[in-house]
Amino acid sequence: MAELGIGRANLGSAFTLGLALAAVQFVITLWGYPLPRPVDWVPLAALAITVGFFEAVFFRGFIQSRLEASFGPIAGVAGAAALYAAYHVGYGMDAQEMLFLFGLGVVYAVAFSVTRNLIVLWPLLLPLGSFYSNLRGGSIQMPWEAILGFVDVLGVMVAAIWFAARRERRRLAGALRGREPTRKRRNLRRRA
Repeated sequence: MAELGIGRANLGSAFTLGLALAAVQFVITLWGYPLPRPVDWVPLAALAITVGFFEAVFFRGFIQSRLEASFGPIAGVAGAAALYAAYHVGYGMDAQEMLFLFGLGVVYAVAFSVTRNLIVLWPLLLPLGSFYSNLRGGSIQMPWEAILGFVDVLGVMVAAIWFAARRERRRLAGALRGREPTRKRRNLRRRA
Protein backbone atom coordinates (compact mmCIF):
# COMPACT_ATOMS: atom_id res chain seq x y z
CA MET A 1 0.00 0.00 0.00
CA ALA A 2 2.86 2.36 0.80
CA GLU A 3 4.22 1.85 -2.73
CA LEU A 4 0.90 3.14 -4.06
CA GLY A 5 1.20 6.20 -1.82
CA ILE A 6 -1.55 5.07 0.52
CA GLY A 7 -0.57 5.36 4.15
CA ARG A 8 0.76 7.70 6.79
CA ALA A 9 4.24 8.23 5.36
CA ASN A 10 5.01 11.93 4.91
CA LEU A 11 1.39 12.72 5.68
CA GLY A 12 2.03 16.20 7.08
CA SER A 13 4.24 17.38 4.23
CA ALA A 14 1.95 15.77 1.62
CA PHE A 15 -1.11 17.47 3.09
CA THR A 16 0.65 20.84 3.32
CA LEU A 17 1.97 20.67 -0.25
CA GLY A 18 -1.38 19.42 -1.55
CA LEU A 19 -3.21 22.24 0.21
CA ALA A 20 -0.78 24.84 -1.20
CA LEU A 21 -1.05 23.47 -4.75
CA ALA A 22 -4.85 23.23 -4.49
CA ALA A 23 -5.04 26.83 -3.24
CA VAL A 24 -2.99 28.04 -6.22
CA GLN A 25 -5.15 26.01 -8.59
CA PHE A 26 -8.33 27.34 -6.98
CA VAL A 27 -7.18 30.95 -7.35
CA ILE A 28 -6.18 30.39 -11.00
CA THR A 29 -9.33 28.53 -12.02
CA LEU A 30 -12.33 28.76 -9.71
CA TRP A 31 -11.86 32.04 -7.82
CA GLY A 32 -14.72 34.26 -8.96
CA TYR A 33 -15.98 31.66 -11.42
CA PRO A 34 -19.79 31.86 -11.53
CA LEU A 35 -21.15 28.47 -10.51
CA PRO A 36 -24.34 27.36 -12.22
CA ARG A 37 -27.30 26.02 -10.26
CA PRO A 38 -26.33 23.21 -7.84
CA VAL A 39 -28.21 20.66 -9.94
CA ASP A 40 -25.71 21.41 -12.73
CA TRP A 41 -22.49 21.28 -10.69
CA VAL A 42 -22.93 18.93 -7.70
CA PRO A 43 -22.93 15.76 -9.86
CA LEU A 44 -19.81 17.11 -11.62
CA ALA A 45 -18.12 17.51 -8.22
CA ALA A 46 -18.94 13.88 -7.37
CA LEU A 47 -17.54 12.82 -10.74
CA ALA A 48 -14.35 14.84 -10.15
CA ILE A 49 -13.79 13.33 -6.69
CA THR A 50 -14.24 9.77 -7.99
CA VAL A 51 -12.17 10.16 -11.15
CA GLY A 52 -9.52 12.07 -9.20
CA PHE A 53 -9.11 9.16 -6.81
CA PHE A 54 -8.72 6.70 -9.67
CA GLU A 55 -6.20 8.91 -11.46
CA ALA A 56 -4.15 9.43 -8.31
CA VAL A 57 -3.95 5.72 -7.49
CA PHE A 58 -3.48 4.52 -11.06
CA PHE A 59 -1.17 7.11 -12.64
CA ARG A 60 0.88 8.03 -9.59
CA GLY A 61 0.70 5.11 -7.20
CA PHE A 62 0.79 2.33 -9.78
CA ILE A 63 2.25 3.57 -13.09
CA GLN A 64 4.70 6.17 -11.81
CA SER A 65 6.00 3.98 -9.00
CA ARG A 66 6.74 1.14 -11.42
CA LEU A 67 8.33 3.42 -14.01
CA GLU A 68 10.55 5.00 -11.35
CA ALA A 69 11.59 1.59 -10.02
CA SER A 70 12.45 0.39 -13.54
CA PHE A 71 13.91 3.50 -15.20
CA GLY A 72 14.66 6.06 -12.47
CA PRO A 73 12.84 9.12 -11.15
CA ILE A 74 13.15 11.40 -14.19
CA ALA A 75 11.91 8.79 -16.64
CA GLY A 76 9.22 7.79 -14.13
CA VAL A 77 7.92 11.34 -13.85
CA ALA A 78 8.08 11.96 -17.61
CA GLY A 79 6.54 8.61 -18.48
CA ALA A 80 3.69 8.97 -16.00
CA ALA A 81 3.00 12.51 -17.26
CA ALA A 82 3.00 11.35 -20.88
CA LEU A 83 0.62 8.49 -20.11
CA TYR A 84 -1.61 10.87 -18.14
CA ALA A 85 -1.82 13.17 -21.17
CA ALA A 86 -2.37 10.24 -23.55
CA TYR A 87 -5.21 9.01 -21.35
CA HIS A 88 -7.13 12.16 -22.33
CA VAL A 89 -6.78 11.69 -26.12
CA GLY A 90 -10.31 10.38 -26.43
CA TYR A 91 -11.74 13.69 -25.24
CA GLY A 92 -10.95 15.34 -28.59
CA MET A 93 -8.24 17.62 -27.24
CA ASP A 94 -5.85 19.40 -29.59
CA ALA A 95 -2.04 19.36 -29.38
CA GLN A 96 -1.89 22.47 -27.19
CA GLU A 97 -4.31 20.97 -24.66
CA MET A 98 -2.35 17.70 -24.67
CA LEU A 99 0.87 19.62 -24.01
CA PHE A 100 -0.86 21.42 -21.15
CA LEU A 101 -1.99 18.06 -19.71
CA PHE A 102 1.56 16.74 -20.01
CA GLY A 103 2.82 19.76 -18.02
CA LEU A 104 0.07 19.28 -15.47
CA GLY A 105 1.00 15.59 -15.29
CA VAL A 106 4.60 16.59 -14.56
CA VAL A 107 3.43 18.80 -11.68
CA TYR A 108 1.32 15.97 -10.25
CA ALA A 109 4.13 13.44 -10.73
CA VAL A 110 6.74 15.65 -9.07
CA ALA A 111 4.43 16.38 -6.14
CA PHE A 112 3.86 12.66 -5.67
CA SER A 113 7.54 11.86 -6.12
CA VAL A 114 8.48 14.36 -3.42
CA THR A 115 5.96 13.13 -0.84
CA ARG A 116 5.21 9.52 -1.88
CA ASN A 117 1.71 10.04 -0.50
CA LEU A 118 -1.48 10.42 -2.55
CA ILE A 119 -2.94 12.96 -0.13
CA VAL A 120 -0.85 15.52 -2.02
CA LEU A 121 -3.16 14.98 -5.03
CA TRP A 122 -6.44 13.76 -3.64
CA PRO A 123 -9.03 14.84 -2.38
CA LEU A 124 -8.20 18.44 -3.35
CA LEU A 125 -5.81 19.01 -6.24
CA LEU A 126 -6.91 16.48 -8.88
CA PRO A 127 -10.65 16.90 -8.24
CA LEU A 128 -10.39 20.71 -8.40
CA GLY A 129 -8.78 20.56 -11.83
CA SER A 130 -11.26 18.02 -13.14
CA PHE A 131 -14.20 19.95 -11.69
CA TYR A 132 -13.10 23.21 -13.32
CA SER A 133 -12.47 21.51 -16.66
CA ASN A 134 -15.92 19.91 -16.64
CA LEU A 135 -17.59 23.20 -15.65
CA ARG A 136 -15.76 25.17 -18.30
CA GLY A 137 -16.50 22.58 -20.99
CA GLY A 138 -20.19 22.70 -20.16
CA SER A 139 -20.93 19.61 -22.22
CA ILE A 140 -21.44 17.17 -19.35
CA GLN A 141 -24.86 17.20 -17.79
CA MET A 142 -25.90 14.59 -15.27
CA PRO A 143 -28.88 14.06 -13.02
CA TRP A 144 -28.54 14.07 -9.24
CA GLU A 145 -28.93 10.29 -9.31
CA ALA A 146 -25.51 10.03 -10.95
CA ILE A 147 -24.01 10.90 -7.57
CA LEU A 148 -25.13 7.49 -6.28
CA GLY A 149 -23.17 5.80 -9.05
CA PHE A 150 -20.04 7.77 -8.19
CA VAL A 151 -20.46 6.95 -4.50
CA ASP A 152 -20.78 3.26 -5.45
CA VAL A 153 -17.61 3.33 -7.55
CA LEU A 154 -15.70 5.21 -4.86
CA GLY A 155 -16.94 2.70 -2.29
CA VAL A 156 -15.72 -0.23 -4.40
CA MET A 157 -12.30 1.41 -4.80
CA VAL A 158 -12.02 2.09 -1.06
CA ALA A 159 -13.14 -1.48 -0.26
CA ALA A 160 -10.54 -2.93 -2.65
CA ILE A 161 -7.83 -0.86 -1.00
CA TRP A 162 -9.03 -1.87 2.46
CA PHE A 163 -8.94 -5.58 1.54
CA ALA A 164 -5.51 -5.18 -0.05
CA ALA A 165 -4.19 -3.44 3.05
CA ARG A 166 -5.66 -6.14 5.26
CA ARG A 167 -4.02 -8.85 3.16
CA GLU A 168 -0.72 -6.99 3.26
CA ARG A 169 -0.85 -6.70 7.07
CA ARG A 170 -1.50 -10.43 7.39
CA ARG A 171 1.34 -11.25 5.01
CA LEU A 172 3.72 -8.99 6.93
CA ALA A 173 2.62 -10.47 10.26
CA GLY A 174 3.36 -13.95 8.91
CA ALA A 175 6.78 -12.83 7.67
CA LEU A 176 7.58 -11.32 11.07
CA ARG A 177 6.75 -14.64 12.72
CA GLY A 178 9.40 -16.17 10.51
CA ARG A 179 7.24 -17.86 7.97
CA GLU A 180 4.97 -16.91 5.16
CA PRO A 181 1.62 -18.69 5.55
CA THR A 182 1.12 -21.16 2.77
CA ARG A 183 -2.13 -21.39 0.88
CA LYS A 184 -2.81 -24.81 2.45
CA ARG A 185 -2.40 -23.48 6.02
CA ARG A 186 -4.63 -20.49 5.26
CA ASN A 187 -7.33 -22.79 3.90
CA LEU A 188 -7.10 -25.02 6.98
CA ARG A 189 -7.49 -21.97 9.27
CA ARG A 190 -10.55 -20.78 7.34
CA ARG A 191 -12.26 -24.15 7.72
CA ALA A 192 -11.57 -24.36 11.45
